[in-house]
Amino acid sequence: MADVIAFMARLVDGTVNPRRLDYAAAIAAFANRQTAMILSGGWELGTFRAADENVGAAPFPTVFGTPAVYADAPAFVLPHHPDPDTERRRRTHRAVAALLKAGQIWATAGHIPSYRPVTRTAEYQRLKPQAHYVQAQSHVVLDPAVWFAGAGSDFQNAMSRSSSRPSSTASPPTARRAPWCAA
Repeated sequence: MADVIAFMARLVDGTVNPRRLDYAAAIAAFANRQTAMILSGGWELGTFRAADENVGAAPFPTVFGTPAVYADAPAFVLPHHPDPDTERRRRTHRAVAALLKAGQIWATAGHIPSYRPVTRTAEYQRLKPQAHYVQAQSHVVLDPAVWFAGAGSDFQNAMSRSSSRPSSTASPPTARRAPWCAA
């Protein structure tokens, strides 16, 4: 873990990319051509494309020997019913399937559709730069199933803030414990 944190700190040490940028400042610096690259997600593609319609994108390269890309996974949560109405359940499943199959809409925003057949269509392959990073779906690493992780979590925000500190040797802050979590 220390090697990973040290590697990420070198990426924002002021040599390759500016140091001390929070999320919004990093997006602005890239969009305004003040930095050559940004470590971000497909959800920002609209912002980047507004600044430069020829923006490119690629999956994060393999480091430490294992191909892996961080991903967040929006999910549909369906309630459990002890005595479900079979037809209602079938209609619900069809609605969710239709949403997943409409992944081309998500793709135009920069996301990689979770329903893989969408990414194999000619329509998807025409999306640039999305078609250039679709292979990232084969190397997805999700957050561990712990209370403090996930996109926008206290832990992720604390790690982001720690990487924007002036000293690359500064220790990351401790994640704040949720009030409902036992010590």
